[in-house]
Amino acid sequence: MDTTINFSEVLKEIDKLKPIFDAINNNKENIALFGAGRASSAVKEYLKTKGFIIKCFIDNNPSKIGQNIDGIPIVSANSPSTKDVSAIIITVKSYVKEIKTQLSEFSCLSFDEWFMIENTEKYQEIRDHYFEDLKSKKVLDTLMLAVLKGDDSYYLEIAEPEQYFALTPFLNSGKESFVDIGSYVGDAVEKFIWTNCGSYEHIYVFEPGVKQFKSLQKRISRLIDEWCLDENSISLIQAGAAEKNGKASFNSTGETVLQSTNLDFCEDNTANAIQVFSLDSKLENKKISFIKADIEGMEVSMLKGAENLIKTNRPKLAICTYHNAADLIDIIDILKNLVPEYKYALRHHAVNSSETVLYCWI
Repeated sequence: MDTTINFSEVLKEIDKLKPIFDAINNNKENIALFGAGRASSAVKEYLKTKGFIIKCFIDNNPSKIGQNIDGIPIVSANSPSTKDVSAIIITVKSYVKEIKTQLSEFSCLSFDEWFMIENTEKYQEIRDHYFEDLKSKKVLDTLMLAVLKGDDSYYLEIAEPEQYFALTPFLNSGKESFVDIGSYVGDAVEKFIWTNCGSYEHIYVFEPGVKQFKSLQKRISRLIDEWCLDENSISLIQAGAAEKNGKASFNSTGETVLQSTNLDFCEDNTANAIQVFSLDSKLENKKISFIKADIEGMEVSMLKGAENLIKTNRPKLAICTYHNAADLIDIIDILKNLVPEYKYALRHHAVNSSETVLYCWI
């Protein structure tokens, strides 16, 4: 990979968008959000902490028009409700260019663009003072340019294979106690076993989905047979991981086994509620050397529930940071206080905006 440093180019793109950013920030009391999904609700809550007042949600899906999110109406782009809107923040990650064309009469940014401009100094601090190698800086620069320019071709420049095992410290020690959080159908477990030539101390697997867990059980049974593994060396846990023990609503998209999932804390009697545990409680007194997590935006919550485990064991971490705009900043903020000695590297493992992983190790 060409490791040319491009942050000056990032700053140029930010300067181009800064007038729109300022127009949005100067009209915080009359903002609309485009997109009426789960991400919109999370963005709304975040912007409220920054003093924004959301007047309405805009969506192109006719079935959503007339509904509301937390009492805020969902309207079409040509609704009279948008006449008093001063600016729009786009909460979806796909088709941003097309949406901006549709909303050309408004000052308009995607939330990811707004967040990057708002936190430029924090991103520069991370790349200049926390990343271990030039490649990580290149990855961050390129990820930011992809968002700021609205150009998915940038992801092709940095996409690489071997997700979760892309760095030498994460390869073939043979002595790992591995925790796979958000295992889906066990693909990372299988890669871990191959990477370590079937030699490890123990594997703990967390997966709350019913379909996924059934597939996971079949895969683990096959791996035990194929690798002559001790069946007691792999613990399957049908639950999620979060900052505290309790129940969470389990929302799925799609009908396939590989559907994506989201967790939200809820009351015990909520329909489709699943069990979630903090790692500090579920893995108390366990010696853990490697944690992988891809849990649809719950990574920060999981880390808050694993503070004692992380401080005690100082495990290697491979944590996905692509679900929420703030994830990279928030995760590093948590970890640098828990284990100041951690080294950090960033890698990207897909040809779209998904599968960005923060690697942490001693």
